[in-house]
Amino acid sequence: MGPFPSAHVPDSAHALASAKRGSRYRITQLVFAMVRDHCAELGLRVGDEVDCIDNRSWALHLERSDGRRVILDRDYAWFVEVELVHVPGTGTSPQE
Repeated sequence: MGPFPSAHVPDSAHALASAKRGSRYRITQLVFAMVRDHCAELGLRVGDEVDCIDNRSWALHLERSDGRRVILDRDYAWFVEVELVHVPGTGTSPQE
C-alpha cells in the first residue's frame, strides 16, 4: 500500500498516473505537501511540462523540458494533476 491510502482525487482531475506514453503534460497542481516536496526533489513544479517516456506498473518515466529524465513512483503520480499538452502522432495540441 502506498503513502496515501485514504486520500481521494476527484473524478474530474487528470492524474499523471494515467499518462499515456509519448504524450506531453503540463503540471497544474501538486495536491499534498508531501507530493510537492518529493516532486521538488525531482525538479518538478506546477507549470512544468513533462513527456511520458514510459508508464510502468510501479512508476512513470518522465522527461523534463530540460532533457533530464526522472522516475516518479505511481503512489505520488496519482496526486499530480496535469493537462494534456501534446498528443502523440498528431503534431498538434488537444486544444487545436
